[in-house]
Amino acid sequence: GFGKPEFQSALAQIIQEHPSKSGTDFLRKRTELFLTVQSVVLPRYGFEGSPKGVVQMMGAFAPHGLRAEVAWNNDQLNKLLQM
Repeated sequence: GFGKPEFQSALAQIIQEHPSKSGTDFLRKRTELFLTVQSVVLPRYGFEGSPKGVVQMMGAFAPHGLRAEVAWNNDQLNKLLQM
């Protein structure tokens, strides 16, 4: 998952290469890295393990984003993803 040392190390490397966290190369590398986890997890919940599945998951998640526990989990996830 996103909290595993291997993932965090790879994310740190991408951010070290792109400290501004911007640009096409940064976004491509980050998206590819995120998908290494999402492609495994999303199918467990009925979504494709693909960019299309990520978009579908985000759409399904959106109506629940203001619930306190969901907002807290989202904040924790954003911290792990350094967003």
